[in-house]
Amino acid sequence: MKKNYLSIVFGLMMTLSLLTGDLWAQSNQYLHFDRIDDYCSLPGGSQYIANISQFSMAGWFYTDQLAYGQGMMSFRSSSQGFYLIQLDNGKIECRYLNSLGTLHEYATPFYTVVPGVWQHFAWVYDGSTVKLYVNGTVNGQANATGMITDSNIEFTIGKCLLGTFNFVYGGRADEVSVWNKALTQTEIQDMMANELLGTEANLQLYYKFNQGSPAGNNTSITKLLCEMGGGTKDMNLYGFAMTGETSNFNGTLNLGYQAISFEAIPTKLISDAPFTLHGEATSGLEVMYSVVSGPATIVDSTVTLTGQPGDVVIKASQPGDMNFNPAVDVFNSFMVLDPATFVPEIDVRNPLNDIVYDPGLDAIQLAAYASIDYPELFSVSELFLLLKTKRFLQLIGTMVIIQPGGLLRISEDIQLR
Repeated sequence: MKKNYLSIVFGLMMTLSLLTGDLWAQSNQYLHFDRIDDYCSLPGGSQYIANISQFSMAGWFYTDQLAYGQGMMSFRSSSQGFYLIQLDNGKIECRYLNSLGTLHEYATPFYTVVPGVWQHFAWVYDGSTVKLYVNGTVNGQANATGMITDSNIEFTIGKCLLGTFNFVYGGRADEVSVWNKALTQTEIQDMMANELLGTEANLQLYYKFNQGSPAGNNTSITKLLCEMGGGTKDMNLYGFAMTGETSNFNGTLNLGYQAISFEAIPTKLISDAPFTLHGEATSGLEVMYSVVSGPATIVDSTVTLTGQPGDVVIKASQPGDMNFNPAVDVFNSFMVLDPATFVPEIDVRNPLNDIVYDPGLDAIQLAAYASIDYPELFSVSELFLLLKTKRFLQLIGTMVIIQPGGLLRISEDIQLR
């Protein structure tokens, strides 16, 4: 991605020779975070840096505005961590908490973060020192020791997780990578100028953010793709609107690049009629579909269910032409349900016991809750209570009141005879 960045020294108000730079990589795409609830998560991400004495993480960030508590990149638990959080006035809290509970930290000067500008950050631990590089130059450092031993800490982009703290980021992110080595200044400057191949030694996680249609309908995208790991290192996407200019993939596409937008498919019944898929490529070329697995067939863009229940996976692809490269395949999955296998669950609320003693033969209120899975497809329209005593057998009609969440409350006063 092309980045324009500023490197400014505020104490002396002197401009460095590297005031502005143009840096190129493959695409100008990025992911925007809304500073409300958007973030990316890889459960157990610390397994890739655990039990070693050197590790690093790096990425491009474009901050919308200066504000306290913006998590950028983070491995963080209550006992161990390695993370960057923006504080007031462009100050960054850079922390490394080792397995012994020893905190090593460096806090940058104010206005290290410049809003509205792409900046590259690398947080590096080499076994004896932690260093923060901003735009390829050491911003500061601190002595450090130990290692992270917990292999089950979540790796997040756009949020720093701990208890009830909600340190979420507002702005753009791109080209985030994690390494099980200490990056050198030369390596950092090289990755700023040249996009990584994804095959570099010690590279553990690498996210290009080159997905979807810029500012388009990307609601079918639920994962941030990793350039390695065969899907096992893809990050979960939380909170993103995935439509419009913000809280979505955005930017510009290089000539020849194309991406597929593939609308999500709702749950179906085995009796549902054939339906049409809706997907499009940014190139305008026709999207091709195929059934990867499950009880369905497809002709062109029309899916026909076979009448059997199961999970269906459909692939959308675009092989490219003389002007466009092949698009990354997009997969959509949905369930096909047999309504005959779904029955309501009834929870009797009154009386709670099987035997009711009522010497005065007073009125007894009968009450129960009925619920059923997939309320968007199924509903309970009527329920009867069967009252059985030693003296008579009677079918009691009930009054049904629909409750939120697909629940029905059944209540009836009766007089024993």
